[in-house]
Amino acid sequence: MTSLLGSWRELQRQGRERLREASEDTVRLLEAACLVEVAKVGAGTPDLSTYVRLAAEAVVDFLAARRCTIEVNLPDLPSLCVIVGDQAVGPPDQPEHTVCVALGEGPRPMGQLVVERFPVVVPADSVTRVAEQLAAGLAGIVETERLRRQASAMEAFRAITGLTAGYSDGTLERFAAELAVVGPAVGARLWLDLPSLAQPLEVRTGLAEAAATFGADVAVEPSGRVGVTVYCAAEPVDDERRLFHDLATALGAAVSSVERECRLLSETETDALTGIGNRRRLASALASGLAQAERRCESLAVIEVDLDHFKIVNDRLGHDAGDTVLRTVAEALRGLVRPYDTVVRVGGDEFVVVCPGTDAVSAAGLAERFRVGIPEACRTVLEGWAQTASVGWAIFPLDREAGPQLLEQADRALYAAKRAGRDRVMAARDAV
Repeated sequence: MTSLLGSWRELQRQGRERLREASEDTVRLLEAACLVEVAKVGAGTPDLSTYVRLAAEAVVDFLAARRCTIEVNLPDLPSLCVIVGDQAVGPPDQPEHTVCVALGEGPRPMGQLVVERFPVVVPADSVTRVAEQLAAGLAGIVETERLRRQASAMEAFRAITGLTAGYSDGTLERFAAELAVVGPAVGARLWLDLPSLAQPLEVRTGLAEAAATFGADVAVEPSGRVGVTVYCAAEPVDDERRLFHDLATALGAAVSSVERECRLLSETETDALTGIGNRRRLASALASGLAQAERRCESLAVIEVDLDHFKIVNDRLGHDAGDTVLRTVAEALRGLVRPYDTVVRVGGDEFVVVCPGTDAVSAAGLAERFRVGIPEACRTVLEGWAQTASVGWAIFPLDREAGPQLLEQADRALYAAKRAGRDRVMAARDAV
């Protein structure tokens, strides 16, 4: 990593050297490119903090500046100070300098643009023209920003009313975006650690460097937590703190409601004997998995497992022993898959595993681990009996592009494995 950073710094140094030797026409071309980029950012009607940050990045990129600072001070809006580039600028090793230009005219400008340590071949009036373009963009965004901030709290409350299980429909992002412009806020961070999620979920928006912060940690029954951090340009007053607290509490309440629905749904989708999913969960997992695979252009694996000669266990050892074997197999399968894979029992001694983002090579390897792992797990609960399994698998989109057909292909592969002698793995494309 150190060598990579060194190489990058050397490329930057070489770029600045080439810029110092550049002709006036080249410098004017870079200035024009910077002006166009700043204008393009403003035309996209972003929020104030995003506009200022992107404008500062354009200055650093096009004018070869080591650091750009933009300060914005406007009535009825939180003050902003965005710094892009080197956070620590030491003594110059070349004749570079600093230019500071006011944003706007008159006794009370909107702020200032400070460009530090850029090549002297770039004239100071280039920075002045960039400041004029930046001020023009600010003038168009300011009123929109004021109106947005006035409505942001209500919009944030409205956003979380649409919260759904999975938290992947953009609702949290919309809530965070509205929260980030309430009162003195310039940024927001949400953090969810919930039983229904395979891993904690984080959402960030706006600026993370601010003069003050507000934080809240809300408990979600039975064992989850929701964290909210608001980054502020100034210390929030009591009314603003109460509003932030109310928004965090409302988010916690909405998440609690979704988690209750998830628990109720989980109960209806759970196999009573083994504790894994049932056919209903298989249908929902397959539908959501296929939708995700199509959206992300990924593959999805469906693996079917059937215990060989399981009827003999029930007949010779009794149904209690058979139930123990089923629970043991379910636990073994869960131990071999990732947290976001879905393991279900579809009836009797047949299991199905849905694996998002899994290609043919990974599916074949996982199916073989199932075949090997099941006898090992059952050996501890069945003395004198080797419980083997036959496994068949299919891949979206190689084998089929619809859920029912994909299951049919995996099922066909499974029974081909049984016809071939059991205790083996068969891919759908190899089944005859």
